[in-house]
Amino acid sequence: MLNITSSITINSASWGRASDISSRGSHESIDDTQEVYYDKFRLPYFKASLFATALEDCITQIRILDQCNTEIRLTKTMVEMQKLLADKYGVEKKEICSELECIDTEKLDCLDYKLDKLDNDRKLLVHVLSETYLDLSKHRRFYALSDYVTTVTRKRQHSEVLIEEEAKNKLLRRETQRQLRQQRNHIKSVTYDCNMTVENLKNRVQDAALNVEIRFRYIGNWQNARCEQNSQRITHIESPRVETIDFYKQRIEQEHRVHSEVELLINILINLKLREVELNNWISFKDKREADRLYREKMTIAALAIQAWWRGLLVRLELGPYKPTKRPIRGDKKKK
Repeated sequence: MLNITSSITINSASWGRASDISSRGSHESIDDTQEVYYDKFRLPYFKASLFATALEDCITQIRILDQCNTEIRLTKTMVEMQKLLADKYGVEKKEICSELECIDTEKLDCLDYKLDKLDNDRKLLVHVLSETYLDLSKHRRFYALSDYVTTVTRKRQHSEVLIEEEAKNKLLRRETQRQLRQQRNHIKSVTYDCNMTVENLKNRVQDAALNVEIRFRYIGNWQNARCEQNSQRITHIESPRVETIDFYKQRIEQEHRVHSEVELLINILINLKLREVELNNWISFKDKREADRLYREKMTIAALAIQAWWRGLLVRLELGPYKPTKRPIRGDKKKK
C-alpha cells in the first residue's frame, strides 16, 4: 500500500475535476446511450463483488495507516498552525486564482510542500478507490477508475505536448536572439558611420568658428587702437581744464569729509546722553520691581498663615467639611 500511495503524483485540483465527473456518472440518471457506453466497463457480479471486497480492504488499510501515523499528522498540524489559527479566529483569506500562486520555486524541497503532497496523494487514492468501490458495488462497473486513468493519460499527453512546445519555443527564442544580435551589430555599424560623419561636421564647424574668432579679434583690436588714439588726442586738448576741475573737486570732498566728521561727533554725544537716561530709567524700574516683589511675597506669606490658622480651627472644632459623619447602625445591633 505504501508503494501505491507513493506512485500517485497528481495534485488535488486534477483529482477534484476527475472526481466531479466520476461522481456525476455514478449518482445521476443514466440514459440508454450512456448505458451502452458503460457496458464495456461492466463486470460480472462475482468479479465485481470480488474486486469491491479487495478495494474495501485496501480503503480500510489506507485509512488505518493514515489514522495511526500520528507523527505525520502532528507535524502537518504544526506546519499549518498559522492557517488553523486563521480559520479559528475567522481571518479573511486571500483569494487564490492559481495553484502555483502560493508556491515558492526556491523552496520546493521544504517540509510544507512534502507534507501537502503526501496528504493530497493519500486523499486522492482514497477518493479514487472509494468511487471505484461504490461503482462496483452499485452498478458492477469500474467507470470511475477508467475515467481517472483517462484523465491522468490526458494530462500526461498534455504535458508531453507542452514539453514539445517548450522545445520549439526554445529554438525559436535562439533564432530570435541570433537575429536580434545581427540587427544589433548592423545598428552599431550604422551608428558608427553616422558618428564619424557627425565628427567630421563638428571639425568643420570648429574650424569655421576659429576663423571667425580670429577675424573678430583682428577687427576688435584695430577698433581699440583707433579709440585709444582718439582718446589720447582728446586728453592732450582737455588736460588743463581737467586739472582745474580736479582741484575744485578735491576741495569739495575735503569740506564734505569735515562736515561728516563733525556730524558724527555730535551724534555720538547725543547717543551718550540718551544712554545715560535709559540706564537711569532701568535702575529705577529694577528698584520698583524688587519692592513690588517683596510686597507680594509678604502678602502671600500672611495669606498662607491666615489660611493655615483657619483650617486648623475648622479641624479642631470639627466644622465645615471636617464635621464628623454619623455611622449607620449595623443590622446585628438593631436585632439585639
